[in-house]
Amino acid sequence: MARLHAERMRDLLRSIAGGEVRPGDKLPREVDLASRLGVSRAVVRSAIQGLVDRDVVSVKHGSGQTVRPPMEWDVLDVDVLEAVVRFGDARDLLLEVLEARLLLEVPAVGLAAERAGTADVAALREHAETMLRTARSRRSPDGEDAYAHAESLLHRRIGLATGNRPLARSLAPLQYATQVAGVGDSRRRQTAGERRELVDSIERRDVTAARSAAQRHLEALLVAARRPPRRRR
Repeated sequence: MARLHAERMRDLLRSIAGGEVRPGDKLPREVDLASRLGVSRAVVRSAIQGLVDRDVVSVKHGSGQTVRPPMEWDVLDVDVLEAVVRFGDARDLLLEVLEARLLLEVPAVGLAAERAGTADVAALREHAETMLRTARSRRSPDGEDAYAHAESLLHRRIGLATGNRPLARSLAPLQYATQVAGVGDSRRRQTAGERRELVDSIERRDVTAARSAAQRHLEALLVAARRPPRRRR
């Protein structure tokens, strides 16, 4: 999908995730969307097809485009995930995401502990140390970006170290959703320490310790996600 088409699709996703267009509602006519978004009808048509491909919208000939129930959306798609986390019912989705991570990630790190090679361990060690170093430094946009990037790389490497491609592909968007939502941002130093502990376990090929470290970390994130949001003054 071309960049402009993808941007307009994300605009529509935000409207849907934010409740401007609700499940069961029909999207405005293409000509009206084109006018509102300042693009051609061809761009709108491509954007809508993107929503169809992600199971957010259904198309019935003669009836237009209808928003599908959220339970049917492809929430493993990065664009859908980000729209829901930033503009929609993020709390419920995040609890589901963390539940899924517990079910998938704990056994995944066990596989990584069994199968990781020397290069895997070296890369994991580098990413864990970057997380720890940036977490200890004074907060800055550059530091936060470096931390987030290192965390993403660490999770990606764990997935690769499992030697299971479907599992690795399933884990990536779940971790991304947690990161986008900022779950656990207040405990970054602790998380970085937990990640280093996990890498130690993988390097020792201690499957039980690796699984235990992953479970403790994810359960702590679940506790953080379940806390009521702070009221703004």
